[in-house]
Amino acid sequence: MVLISFIIPCYGAASESLLQHCVASIHAAGLEAASYEVLVVRNGSGGLGGARNRGLDRAQGRYLFFLDADDFLLPGMAEVVEKVWLHSPDICSCGMVEVADHLDVVDALGNVDTPRNGDASRVSYLPQSISWQLFAVGADYMAHHNFTGNACRHLFRRDFLLSKRLRFAENCYHEDEDFMAMAYALAGTTLVSNFPIYAYRRASRSITRNPALRAERTAHFRQMLERLRQQQRALMAMATNSTKAAKQPKEPMHSPFRQLQLEALERRSSFLVVDYVRLSLRLRSLGGLRQNLRELKQSGFLPLPRKSYSWKYAFSRCLLNFVARFI
Repeated sequence: MVLISFIIPCYGAASESLLQHCVASIHAAGLEAASYEVLVVRNGSGGLGGARNRGLDRAQGRYLFFLDADDFLLPGMAEVVEKVWLHSPDICSCGMVEVADHLDVVDALGNVDTPRNGDASRVSYLPQSISWQLFAVGADYMAHHNFTGNACRHLFRRDFLLSKRLRFAENCYHEDEDFMAMAYALAGTTLVSNFPIYAYRRASRSITRNPALRAERTAHFRQMLERLRQQQRALMAMATNSTKAAKQPKEPMHSPFRQLQLEALERRSSFLVVDYVRLSLRLRSLGGLRQNLRELKQSGFLPLPRKSYSWKYAFSRCLLNFVARFI
């Protein structure tokens, strides 16, 4: 029985040596050979999102785990699998560690070689205490927590993704963000831990850090906001239909869940709007920033909801809503 399908898109200028290390880290994870498969999806149409979708279609595992070709697994996957086997969640979220792009030395004690002042120093990447939290639905987690919208570091139950028709957007950047928001919104049992299982390489030439791509990435982020809002509207329509149906003798059991989904997506969308403005600031164009803010207001993304999700959000909300009054 294949328990986990590890899906690794390999595209663009991905290094073969880094890919080999990524695959080796999976084989060294302490899993039984028959319990997992490794799918390396080569270049093709659709970009990163398309490659992940093709891997999803080919996968046979009960759970899916996405990795980028230049990243790698940290020791401890066997422990995570035990927790997943015990609770059978739709999503299991674990921690992620950022490491220097040229370093890959880790050991079972939770140490990683990290550069300090030009020298490699061995430091622990493990948190002082490991926590595991179980949520009845993913929307409950998203409605009360902030998170990084990265599909890597998660185990997804394959039948859950297929039944909800969850796919990555293709030929674009930021395909993780709306995918993760909708995955949490639709998930049933969700297991969340700070146990770090994924190592992300901090590459200076990465597409996420390339100044030449900032304008394109910002535009794609805006498109992602629109995709997510379309999903929100679909859920809102379902919630409205549930409210109408509630006037009948039998009130649908799922209406409170729909409301929680909407609250969770509102919170997530609000933080993503703030992130979009931050990306716009990096373009260093006052005219472009003004235009982007105007479009956000015209599209209904501004003003932001008056919620106290965090002090950083409250500060950003007050500032952006004030500016939006004069645009």
